[in-house]
Order: sequence, then C-alpha cells, then structure tokens
Amino acid sequence: EPVVVLGDTLFSVQDAKKAEQITDMLESILESGTANSKNIFLEKTDTGWCIGYDTLVFLCYPAEMGDSGEVLAQSACHSLSELLSNPPRANFISWQEIIKFIGALMAPVLFILILLIIAKLTKKIIRFLLNQEGKLIKGIKIGKLTVLSARDELMLLIRIVRWGQVIFALVLFYVMILAIFNLYPATQQIGDKAIYHTFQFLKNIGAIILRIIVFVAVLLAFYILSRVALKIVEMVFHYYEKGEVETNISNTAFLYARKPVKILIVIILALFFITLIPDNGIIISAVILCIVLGVFTVSLIPLIKHYISGYFICAKELLQEGERVYYRDKWWIVHKLTPMYVVLILPEDNKKLIRLSNDFLSDGFIKEEMPENIPDQQEDRDISEMSEYNKN
Repeated sequence: EPVVVLGDTLFSVQDAKKAEQITDMLESILESGTANSKNIFLEKTDTGWCIGYDTLVFLCYPAEMGDSGEVLAQSACHSLSELLSNPPRANFISWQEIIKFIGALMAPVLFILILLIIAKLTKKIIRFLLNQEGKLIKGIKIGKLTVLSARDELMLLIRIVRWGQVIFALVLFYVMILAIFNLYPATQQIGDKAIYHTFQFLKNIGAIILRIIVFVAVLLAFYILSRVALKIVEMVFHYYEKGEVETNISNTAFLYARKPVKILIVIILALFFITLIPDNGIIISAVILCIVLGVFTVSLIPLIKHYISGYFICAKELLQEGERVYYRDKWWIVHKLTPMYVVLILPEDNKKLIRLSNDFLSDGFIKEEMPENIPDQQEDRDISEMSEYNKN
C-alpha cells in the first residue's frame, strides 16, 4: 500500500492501515510548519532497518531482506528528506481556510462596531444616572453618618461606568488579537499558547476574587455579629441602670463598665474570626490575645487600685455627698462620690477639684466631725457662717 502525501508517493508498506497512519503523521508534520529534514533518521536495529522522524518510527524493513532492505530503506529515507525539504503546496484552498481568513479580516471591523455600541450604551447609562440624582441616588449613609453625598455618589457611579467601558474595550481588543492569531495557520500555535495562558491567568484571578469575596463575607458577618452583641450589651446595661433590679453594684459602676465590656466583646469576636484563617489562624489569635491581655493588665492596674480605694471609701462610709472635709489646707464640700474619683467643691468660689480615689486617700483628709485638730480653721468657719447669717 503506497504512502501518498499531498500527491507525492514516498514508499509502500504491506498494511493499508499502517500506510494511512504514516500518511496522517507526515501531513501533521507538514501542516505544523516546523518540518525539518535533519530530524529524519535511518537506524539499523535487531529487527532490521528503521526509518523515523524525531521520536516517531514510521516503518522497519526486516533483517531477512538483507542488502535489498537496506537499499529500500535508504531510498525511502531520501524520498522523505526531499519531501520535508521541499514540501508540495496544495493546489486549492479549502472553504474552512477561506472562512478563517475572512473571519480574521472581519475581526477589527466587528471590534469597532461593538465599541460604537458600547459607547452609545454608556452615554444612555450616564444620562439615566444624571436624571436619577436625588431620586434613586440619595447618597450613602451609615446610621447618621453621611459617607457620600448624592452628588459624590453620582460622580462615583459615572466613573465606574466609564472605567467599565475602558476595561471592556481592552478585554475585547485582547480577544480580537487572540482570534486573529488563532485563525491564521502560521500563528495558530502562538494563539493556542496565548489562549492557554489566558485561561490559566483567569483561573488564578478567579481564585483571588473568590478569596476576596470570602474575606468580605467574613468581615460582613463579623460586623453584623458585633452590632448584635453590642446591642444586647447596651440593652442589658440600660436595664440595670434603670434600677429595676436590686443589686449590690451601683449604677455608676454599670456606667463605667459599659465601654470596657463592649471593647472586650469586639476583641473576642475578632479573635474568633482570626482563628478561621487557614494554617496559622489559631497561633495568630493566641499571640494577639496574649498581647491584649498584657496591655489590659498593665493599663488596668492603676484603675483597679482606684476602684479598690473608691469601694473602700463607699463601703466603710468614710465619706458621703454633702459632707465637709479638710483637704490640702482648705475646707471642701463633697459634691460627688464615685468608685473612681471624688469631686470636691470649694464653698467660697464654687471651685471644683476632681481627685482619683487612691490619690485622695494617699493625700489624706479630715472630716468635719474632727474639728478639734484644726481649731483655727473651725473658728474662721464659724465667723464666716455668722457673717453670712447677718447678711441674709
């Protein structure tokens, strides 16, 4: 059975199926445009003389043929070299090649038509957005905070539309170039490689976008849970601050404990979401927790000292609001008493003095019930009270 490639008979084989297989391989080599006669080899093996191209073996003449097998192999090898060195051209162009050629020529025209259509759509969308200012476009608000005004939101949407038009044009231009490269036989391999790398790039971009979507979803869930948790804390503290339930804790303590509790809840939720990070999420959360606990411990030590001092003052009833105390060489009236600080008022000029509970105890003070220790001040106070009485 003859092996015929583009009208040129190279050699004959005994099997028709083998002849067809060799013909298909040779036509594929010629169509690839990379055929090189230097890649043809003639090799003597145990089975006989074998002819091949690169890593392909076409046929082998058995060793039993002797010298005639070698002559036939050399003749076939010479015919194959001549074919690859001067490949015959086809006498006609197929309809498929004509359609590809026309498609490659029409690709720029189609590209321009699509751009014109997109430009008209962009103008209509921008005109629609301009008419919706104050109607559908009212600005972006989060609670009472205005993030974007109506005009800023309108300008942002217009920029998004215009940038979308530019990005779409660039993508369309790239697709057109890929189509042209893929339609021409000489650049088809380049087009195939470009398409392959494009899909790989889109795959990587898709993975990144998916991660961003998951990250945004996690942040949104964190925000919603934080808002719900803080709302519950607000309701609980508001309930106890009303005094409807009798507790040993004063309303002032609830007032000052509200913000630390909120901060603690937000930190706990943030650490919980950090633990969801793959690989090292738990380690990161543990390190952040240790740092937060260390900072809180160091910062809360002075506050705890003041709270203990304030609790001692209130529990032992060392002071009460409205009492007179001798502090820093002056007589003061206790205006307000909290676990954290003491507010004193100077009767002469209504001057206020705010001292932290621990500092107030450390400085020392004298209550009005012990006037014998400071007779001169008591005498002055009696005189001032008598003068005030005479004026009234």
